[in-house]
Amino acid sequence: MSDEYMNIFQQATADDAVLRLLKNQIMIGWPNKRAEIPQQIRAYSGFKEELSKSNGLLFKGERFIVPKVLQKEMLQRLHQGHLGRDRCLVTAKEVFFWPGMSKQIKDMVSTCAVCNEHQKSQQTEPLLPHDTPVPPWEKSGADNFEYLGKNYLLLVDYYSKFF
Repeated sequence: MSDEYMNIFQQATADDAVLRLLKNQIMIGWPNKRAEIPQQIRAYSGFKEELSKSNGLLFKGERFIVPKVLQKEMLQRLHQGHLGRDRCLVTAKEVFFWPGMSKQIKDMVSTCAVCNEHQKSQQTEPLLPHDTPVPPWEKSGADNFEYLGKNYLLLVDYYSKFF
């Protein structure tokens, strides 16, 4: 992160009331009962052991926690290349965190006109029904497979389904 962005994130973290409360909770320790945790930071209590603060920023593991005021900008920067939902999620989860981040990314990508236009669509092959043959073994299917290190050829009668 550049020094300029470091200053922006430090200032936004200091100005964010929820993150100030979270920073304070990290410093004094977490109560034993969930009901004693302030409502604003309960979303963070499930991974309280992973939370830390350093250099004016808050972290969940190695990912920094993005202040509310910068979340929209981070979503836009993340989605600049229109990489798709999965790639955006993977990239985001390597770098930053905030509660509800995954859902916001999924919503953003699903409403993106460019992504929807160029989205790969899985072509489904229609199932082709076949006529049931009258005499047994008039029509059969075959497939090969390996089981316990040995190769086999499977033949199936379409009439009786006998293999």
